[in-house]
Amino acid sequence: MPNTVLAIDSDYEDITVAAWEFRRANVYPYLESRGFNVVHLVASQASFDAVQDALKDPSVVLITGSGHGGDDFFSGYQDLPLFQTGSPYPGSVQNKVVHFLSCGSATLLGQDLVNNGCRAFFGYDENFSFDPASAQILFDCDGEIDRSLADQCTAAQAAQRVSSMFQQRIADPSLDPRIVAYLQYDLAHFKNPTSLPNGRWGDPLAKL
Repeated sequence: MPNTVLAIDSDYEDITVAAWEFRRANVYPYLESRGFNVVHLVASQASFDAVQDALKDPSVVLITGSGHGGDDFFSGYQDLPLFQTGSPYPGSVQNKVVHFLSCGSATLLGQDLVNNGCRAFFGYDENFSFDPASAQILFDCDGEIDRSLADQCTAAQAAQRVSSMFQQRIADPSLDPRIVAYLQYDLAHFKNPTSLPNGRWGDPLAKL
């Protein structure tokens, strides 16, 4: 049974280092505890050629990545594009779930991935916003995407778990109002297969 997760983390400056370190400690061990084989492409390994080679493995069911992004791209090491609209995708996204912790990639890229066979896409259609004081809290909410999928949730169930975590943190009276504002902003721009218009980001019933 296919059970490989391709984990891409650009890890080359402060923001991407922080994301990789959080995911390494708090997301990937959870996936492994649920029986998934996690293949890491980190720092200089997060290159187009390496991703292309990794996606030749038919057991890959989830592509999860952290790095910089924009409306029509997701980038790896030194901000070099790995996935970009209008260009051939490395390997194949057919029948896979994709999650990018990046700015903007849900706007056009997520839809294009779905049009090219991706079953479900999770990401953000504006900047994923945080500061050093809030990074761990925001990364944890985003990490719930991968943890939920590893628990065999459907895309819709995963989206609900993520949204609920955001809302719980937003309602926490002990949090600094600036952190609450980041949570509210990122939740407002979280896109997934339950987001309108229907079908733009994939199938709500998709699961690993």
